Amino acid sequence: MEPINASLRGFNESILASAPCSVGILVDRGLSAAAARMAAVHHVALLFFGGPDDREGLAYAWRMVENPGVCLTIR
Repeated sequence: MEPINASLRGFNESILASAPCSVGILVDRGLSAAAARMAAVHHVALLFFGGPDDREGLAYAWRMVENPGVCLTIR
């Protein structure tokens, strides 16, 4: 994890340590506002090996590609 706000980092670590299921932490770096101005495409890659976590990731990625500014590659 990046060195960010210490309380936020502690919160993220406690969630990851105690979650009974898969957890993903998505970080918004403000790219969506820039993309709206420049009509940029965000390239997302998903490594799919076939397990339950991978299927969960695939379901999330499938929802992401509903946005025309997202290009998905599955390997």
